[in-house]
Amino acid sequence: MLYNAMTSVVNDVYTARKIYIATGTNAFIPPVPSIEDVDYLSNETLFTLEQLPESIFILGGGAIGTEMAQAFALLGTRVVLAHMDPHLLPLADAEAAQVLEEEIKKCGVEVYNSTSIQHIRQDGDRIVISTDKDEFRAEQLLVAAGRKPVLDLGLENAGIRYDKRGIVTDEYGRTNVAHIYAVGDCNGRALFSHAAMHQGMLSLMSSVMPFLKRLK
Repeated sequence: MLYNAMTSVVNDVYTARKIYIATGTNAFIPPVPSIEDVDYLSNETLFTLEQLPESIFILGGGAIGTEMAQAFALLGTRVVLAHMDPHLLPLADAEAAQVLEEEIKKCGVEVYNSTSIQHIRQDGDRIVISTDKDEFRAEQLLVAAGRKPVLDLGLENAGIRYDKRGIVTDEYGRTNVAHIYAVGDCNGRALFSHAAMHQGMLSLMSSVMPFLKRLK
């Protein structure tokens, strides 16, 4: 629980002149009917698999989805990737995304762009995914539909502003409460581990040195 100049962890309370929030993100699970009734995978649980699945359906066409699609296809798994955007890597250039799609198709990945997932259910040892294009059956389902910031910290207690993208910061990583910083994925600026490390270093320098370092 976070307060203006202190934070409590379980039953311990800590005070500090500067507080850094670096809580990162969790996997975003889209509100698809009955998705919680199946044992789906995310990037946080994917590597707990003890054997290679015969088939996998990947929900999401971003960096994680496309990377894992190619990896599983090259390992011999039948891969279907479907997502709602018009092309893979929706934040990237469309022409670059087209090149990527052609390359992963060469590896055996079936790609379905602009596809709506309507219902998901378990049927024996297979997961059935109903879409507006077709119905698919797969041994495993990987949900790679994006990330959401971890914000359940009691930010309101400290008066810290945030929105659906994350904790609002200025160009130096400071929240609206001057001595509290938010760095990495939790501020929604750039959801990459290298960016988080860079932000952490620069905001720390800004807090202890007489001149400020911008995050960008």
